[in-house]
Amino acid sequence: MKKRFGAAILGKAALAAMLIFVMAFVSCGDLFGPDDDDNNNNFNPYNPTYSSPPINDIDASLVGTWRDNVQDGAILNVSFQSSGTAVIWGGSTGSWLNDPTLVYQGGTWGAKDGKISYQYTSTLQTVDVYSYSINNIGQLVLTASGMTIVLNKSSFVGVSYINYLPTSVVMGTPLTLSGTVSPYNATDRTIVWSISDADGTGAVITNGNILTASKMGNVSITATITNGKEDSYSYGYGYTYYYSIGSYTQSFTITITSDFVPVTSISDVPSSAVEGVPLVLTGTVYPDNATNQTIEWSVDSYYGTIIDGIFTPTISGNNAYITATITNGGWSASSDYSTSIYIYVSSMTPVTAITGVPTSATAGTPLTLSGTVSPAEATWQTIVWSVANAGTTGAAIINGNSLTTTAGGTAIVRATITDGTKGYFSGSYSITDYTQDFTITVIPTNSISLSFTDESGAAFTQGGFTISKGNAMNYTKTIILVGDWDSQKWRVDSGDSIIVGSSTSDKVTVNAADYALGAHTLSVRVVKNNVPWTKNITFTVVTD
Repeated sequence: MKKRFGAAILGKAALAAMLIFVMAFVSCGDLFGPDDDDNNNNFNPYNPTYSSPPINDIDASLVGTWRDNVQDGAILNVSFQSSGTAVIWGGSTGSWLNDPTLVYQGGTWGAKDGKISYQYTSTLQTVDVYSYSINNIGQLVLTASGMTIVLNKSSFVGVSYINYLPTSVVMGTPLTLSGTVSPYNATDRTIVWSISDADGTGAVITNGNILTASKMGNVSITATITNGKEDSYSYGYGYTYYYSIGSYTQSFTITITSDFVPVTSISDVPSSAVEGVPLVLTGTVYPDNATNQTIEWSVDSYYGTIIDGIFTPTISGNNAYITATITNGGWSASSDYSTSIYIYVSSMTPVTAITGVPTSATAGTPLTLSGTVSPAEATWQTIVWSVANAGTTGAAIINGNSLTTTAGGTAIVRATITDGTKGYFSGSYSITDYTQDFTITVIPTNSISLSFTDESGAAFTQGGFTISKGNAMNYTKTIILVGDWDSQKWRVDSGDSIIVGSSTSDKVTVNAADYALGAHTLSVRVVKNNVPWTKNITFTVVTD
């Protein structure tokens, strides 16, 4: 059962009877007689004075299309247009239903040339429009026999909801009140803001939409859209319905908070550590605008120690429980925020040796330093190189692992692995750096010339010599080193020094009786400015 500007439809028979009754009164003039209620300021639909169909006497403000707003399935559009200086009824079309047997008022209807056509049954009925008027909210009112039709100049879309309203603000901070009106095509979308209950917050609205409050509490706000809702009501004997535009209101609450922002979480804290190795504790406080953000760290002595935010674990293979506290960081300015953090502490495998480090270099040529850390599973294996003693070489480390020298000599380089070893003192760990020194011989770029003489004082060509076991005239050979040297050392073959004579003097005598038949090597090693040089001389022992 539906209604359209009239009474509820009771059935085909009743409708037919009513139509006959209505049409009879159309020919007689007034349907209801004089108006019994003059309190309706919008218009007076009763006792209308019939005139000819509205043509030239229609006000120019009627030009355009008017539409009803009752959502019962049938929509009536009535249009007026300008013809020269006159305004004429331009005709109209309604929402014509496909099934003409449906029985309800307004199911199929239209308006044209000063007449209202409507269908109660399968037969279309037509009555003349008695009069028209524009009520005080701008609606067009058409009166006919037994009915009044109220139209709006354009389609009215009411407000269903206001979304995205603010919920909180810090006291003393101006808040711009705003919201999103739904649906998006609502006819009126202008929001008027007002305070319905300030709740002792001192809340006020200035400039139409700026809310400020000086104390904490909950402020009740009312959002009003003046022409946001369509209202309907009956008039007279219940056969006529009127439609007017009213206000849409929506209430909501805004919480006024203090300027204190509590901590909600601490993240990005290190998740692992190594026994005995100091770990700097850091963390990120959320939200980033929390009032207090200074983290204080603490730990039970079973797990280790924390000094100035540096955690040194004394356990291994287990979790250490760290407590992070922010004083006055809780949900109130007088409460602390505290949370527990788990850090896994792994066992530390110390370094035992570094091998494979170069032993020699050439002055002026960079040498890349490298070495192999043992054991292979050592926790820390990064080698830091330094010069422990440059001597006469001018040694220096550049780019981390490149040894440069400027002269010959001996340089001592040091390999350091930070936290590479550990010791036990009074039942606790002590982690220290692992260090190992290496000696590197630096060969100068200019060669040293070694010269010799024999026992006669003649220059020795260093080409080699022969001595004989059976020839007394060639039984021995004396070689004399020429020059001023810091030290010198002689040896034959793989021995450390020769047996005959002084192995550290500037000369040596080789006796055939001391060596087996065949070829032998006489070597002399001299040192000058800490730079060693070696010269080999071949000699042969024969029988005669």
